[in-house]
Amino acid sequence: MEKTKKRRRFINITYISLTLILVILYFVPSPGRNLFADFSGFLSSLKPNISGGQSDNTAPFTYLVDSETKYCQITGVGSYSDPELQIPQRIDRYTVTSIGSSAFLRQSSFRTLRVHGLVEFIGANAFAECRGLESVILENGIMHMDNYTFYGCDSLMTVTIPISVNYIGAGTFLGCRSLTDIYYDGSMEKWNLISTFSDWDSNKSCTVHCNDGDIFAGDVNSNGTIDENGDIFIDENGDGIIDENDITVKE
Repeated sequence: MEKTKKRRRFINITYISLTLILVILYFVPSPGRNLFADFSGFLSSLKPNISGGQSDNTAPFTYLVDSETKYCQITGVGSYSDPELQIPQRIDRYTVTSIGSSAFLRQSSFRTLRVHGLVEFIGANAFAECRGLESVILENGIMHMDNYTFYGCDSLMTVTIPISVNYIGAGTFLGCRSLTDIYYDGSMEKWNLISTFSDWDSNKSCTVHCNDGDIFAGDVNSNGTIDENGDIFIDENGDGIIDENDITVKE
């Protein structure tokens, strides 16, 4: 009887010790893991599959995770009917730092969108043709908006862009016919330093509101008026020639 008790006690202590060792190994920083290379195969079999998954959050996001950094990229969303979409800072226990290409392509349920500042990269066509989208707020920290991010969002009226953005890709707001106001957190000078393609926005009635003044989206040379001095880049009247007849002057 006494031997049985001792054996059980030994097994329990051994089990607890091994569990503590595995927990320590799991959370040790990446450089430290090299000290336990012999355990890598065993540990990988015990770790959850973090190459992809579906969130436990209210919105059923799908995502991919970098196994080294534990950073997360949202790749899509399942059935979603809420009129407001907020990209969370974390999905399950992973930090969201990017939104993948075409992740929300043609999702029409939400009218407002807020992307938190831990997201640095928004992929091509990420929110393209979201016909019901009316308002977008991008928080400070976002740096890169890839090509055609909001292409064809024809109900989109206002967008807030943080000073952290340094790249706006081709056709980002192309086809956003209702877009009238972009609110930029920086100065006009900083806005003009953002790397953009000439066709990032085809809507010449849009105004970029900076903290020291306004810029018309079609005012490429930023002289305060849309004229032939470098501001013409769209054949607006469809005559096959880009000339002064294509200018739309904002009153």
